[in-house]
Amino acid sequence: MIEFRKFSDFPRGTMYDILQDAYSFDARNKQIWDRNWKESDDFFYDNPGIADKYSLVSCLDGKPIGFVTWDPRNRPEYVEIGHNGIREHYKRHDIKNSGE
Repeated sequence: MIEFRKFSDFPRGTMYDILQDAYSFDARNKQIWDRNWKESDDFFYDNPGIADKYSLVSCLDGKPIGFVTWDPRNRPEYVEIGHNGIREHYKRHDIKNSGE
């Protein structure tokens, strides 16, 4: 079953781990983004109030498989989508919430 949870429900490094996996289809992504991914993970875990308010972690059977983050500072004109990704294994699958 799909559910949405907070980053604070998971240990530090969860964002980084998902990003590495989500973008593993091209090794250049890790070379280019690795430092930024680590810094973003640290920022969210150092600021759980921000993390929990401006992100969602997608979980399948309690396991984090993806996430999305956003920056609302330019509302109401727009919201900027931040880091996001889904683990490689779960891409291109038709996963639905059991309530649908």
